[in-house]
Amino acid sequence: MDGDSTINSIHISASVRTGGTIVRNLLRAGAVVASPLLLSLMLVGGSASANNSTTGNGAPSGPHFDLNIHGTNGPADLSTGSNGHDIFVPLATAGTDSTTSEDCDDIQLSSGTTFAVVNPDCWTGVAKYPEFQLPPPCASTTATSCTTAYTVWMRALTPKGSTTMQTCYTDTTLTTYCATGAQIVFLNKKTSAGDFTDVTQALLFYCSASSNKLQPIFSPSNFTYCWDYDNNGLKHAQLRFYQTSETVTYTSCNFTTNI
Repeated sequence: MDGDSTINSIHISASVRTGGTIVRNLLRAGAVVASPLLLSLMLVGGSASANNSTTGNGAPSGPHFDLNIHGTNGPADLSTGSNGHDIFVPLATAGTDSTTSEDCDDIQLSSGTTFAVVNPDCWTGVAKYPEFQLPPPCASTTATSCTTAYTVWMRALTPKGSTTMQTCYTDTTLTTYCATGAQIVFLNKKTSAGDFTDVTQALLFYCSASSNKLQPIFSPSNFTYCWDYDNNGLKHAQLRFYQTSETVTYTSCNFTTNI
């Protein structure tokens, strides 16, 4: 479908009853068959209005997918009602990737047509890493830039603690590179007042070791990708994925292999 013209021609109301079976979606005023990305964005608790204006919390308004990242003290803290929107990581992480706690805070990324939590944590035995599925970021590209199909916004919801987050990739030699500098997201509620920050460039693009330029995640497809989430006591961070776009230029960047 024609994304902008179609989205602006319909009103979307979506509600999800936590732990229940009722999901109600109302499409009217020229409704058409929605794309998998739009359907994924619609499945959030609460209502959504299809427009690109800004809300009072700094994020766009409109259909979105919520991903909550919870800092926990291990399996005893895990929620049983995530409804596919929650990932659990250690409340505090330190050391290198050879430690169990550090393995748990590397959120693996997989490519798909919709947003989905594939594995919510590292403690349930499914895998040693949490895993999140999201669509490839670029709606269109040039030799020097990508116009994204969606944007990513992030905020801290609990008053104590902080976290940093960076995008990493592992190449075919099994070497892992993580973006540094301006590509690192630093988050705490005290400095952001609980408002959302646009983290599209930081979380959807990595720093290529071969070119020292930003590149979109999942390109090339034979690399693996993750968000390295270093938590310092933050109990709840929230990401939102909106069907808005922005153009990211493949600018120069820095990376490290010391993670």
